[in-house]
Amino acid sequence: MVEGQSTDVEFSRPVDASEIKRTPWRIELRADAASRAAIAARFGILEIKSFVATISLRRTPIGLIHLQGSIEADVVQECVISLDPVRSKISQPFEIYYSEEAPSEASGDLTMDDEHWPDPILDGKIDVGEAATEQLALALDPYPRREGADFKAAVVAAEPEPTQKPFAALAELALKRPGTQEDR
Repeated sequence: MVEGQSTDVEFSRPVDASEIKRTPWRIELRADAASRAAIAARFGILEIKSFVATISLRRTPIGLIHLQGSIEADVVQECVISLDPVRSKISQPFEIYYSEEAPSEASGDLTMDDEHWPDPILDGKIDVGEAATEQLALALDPYPRREGADFKAAVVAAEPEPTQKPFAALAELALKRPGTQEDR
């Protein structure tokens, strides 16, 4: 059911949507070193030491595909204050619904406000590896800080005030213009 890795995405694991039935199908994905390095580069972080996704796929009674999963990762990011490496562990459950047809509110199954509005199934495939990678991106700390890092210690001294004012050149030109006070 899981097809080979695509070269377009770092951790692509496409699944043929037509093979997903009502009985849950479970899969565990482990990113290899090359995939982890490529994902780290994509997200602008220092390193991903490990990345595992556990996924369950099943078709719902209304024909949607329900992906329920969790990710476990060990990542190294750069401290926003000191630029030192900051290691953290991520453990995050997630769920995504997919649909082969664009759902409509008229069907009464879903509303646009529903948090489970389905993602589209593209070319009959669901990329479970990319879904897990997107969840990792969402789980990353946007402002990682090394323990004990303090903004006060990182403040750089302010630049000295410039000796020339920003509009001084314009003032000089205005004074040299004919018909100004100096010409009279």
